[in-house]
Amino acid sequence: MTPRLYFPKLSNETIILDYKQTHYVKTVLRIKVGQKIILFNGNGLEAEAKIASFGDKNTTLHPHDFKNISRDPPIEITVAQCLCLSNKMDYVVQKSTELGAANILPINSQRNQLNLSINLQKKKIQRWQLIADASSQQCGRTNRTIVQAPMDIESFFSEEKKKNKKTLRWVLDPDATLSVSNVGLKNANKLLILIGPEAGFSDEEDLLANESCFTAIKFGKRILRTETVAPAILAVVNYKLGEF
Repeated sequence: MTPRLYFPKLSNETIILDYKQTHYVKTVLRIKVGQKIILFNGNGLEAEAKIASFGDKNTTLHPHDFKNISRDPPIEITVAQCLCLSNKMDYVVQKSTELGAANILPINSQRNQLNLSINLQKKKIQRWQLIADASSQQCGRTNRTIVQAPMDIESFFSEEKKKNKKTLRWVLDPDATLSVSNVGLKNANKLLILIGPEAGFSDEEDLLANESCFTAIKFGKRILRTETVAPAILAVVNYKLGEF
């Protein structure tokens, strides 16, 4: 497999990689002069690029063979994940990106395991975006998964009430009567999946979800850990969409 690198300013001109990217290509990927890598810009464009030379702090590449291509599911998927412990959120971001989520929205709920200050939020979003970009590089996606700023759950539900009714809205609930195997994706162009914290949603949050046009969905007979739900449900969605 040809190594890949996220490069948002991709064009048909000669490309100069900075020191950090040079270190990654030269030391981590161990690419040599004359070898090729694939660059992608996060908006569906990718190209092959030949390593022309290495400098002390930069790398020169010549891109060619440009393609506009998407390897995403045919509908836009957003994972709204209630905040969990940091390493678990890292896992959710990584696997959701690999399985085709277009957006990841951290949610502050009443029973969160993780509460972030404003300053820490900025650092975490930067970290999670880097994880998403690295996952896109690895899995072959050309569109960037966007990690959005965290929202309080009340504001989240309020915003969803105003949005497009064609968006399918699922909330994962082990006590739901409707199973994921029995729900369809016909005529949907967007899917929003809300995943609760380890301790579950409060009664008030369950009521708000119902009032905001969310369909309660259960995922099998067992209760999954919060960080397991996103990759599991996304795998099922991909199967239903014919991606596997």
